[in-house]
Amino acid sequence: MDPLSTILVASCMIGMTPTNRLVSYGRRSNAYYVDLSAPSLKLVKADDGTATENLIAPQAALITKVIDKREAVCDEIKGYQNLELGWNGADSHGPSQESMSRAIKFVKAMPPGLPLPTPMLSPQSAVELYWDTSMAYVDVSFEEGGRLSLYARSRDDNAETFIDGVDEAGIDTRWYFNSLSILLAQEQAAA
Repeated sequence: MDPLSTILVASCMIGMTPTNRLVSYGRRSNAYYVDLSAPSLKLVKADDGTATENLIAPQAALITKVIDKREAVCDEIKGYQNLELGWNGADSHGPSQESMSRAIKFVKAMPPGLPLPTPMLSPQSAVELYWDTSMAYVDVSFEEGGRLSLYARSRDDNAETFIDGVDEAGIDTRWYFNSLSILLAQEQAAA
């Protein structure tokens, strides 16, 4: 960190005081709490109250936020539920809960190593996912009956691929890598 940034961060940290004493992390089982009591930050196990060593100054923890890209994509999809009637014309409405859930499940199941998609809504208010890179365009549409379709076009030679009627229940890691390999080829070519 450069000296100016260090001074700015330090000055922000000096004036901050923790507002909450305990912040919950984790699910019901194996839950942990972060004890924000000055002068140190401790991770406390909820079951028996044992604490770890000091982790970080509490003020630094309050101004630091880790953004998970996969969760950011899922949060954007969840945000579609807030669309009002008529958001895209007189007859438009937000997507169904099922459409959002299926798209989120697809994103969460994507194996590491694949680039994450950008969510969008179709004119029929169905959630779709797409990748638009310098080498390829890929679009995944969720159809009725638990099926999806995938369209891919290479920008290099304009070769197109269309896969229709894919049963979502049968999608596994191999399917992701085989179907989205055009996106990996781009990353390998750039390296």
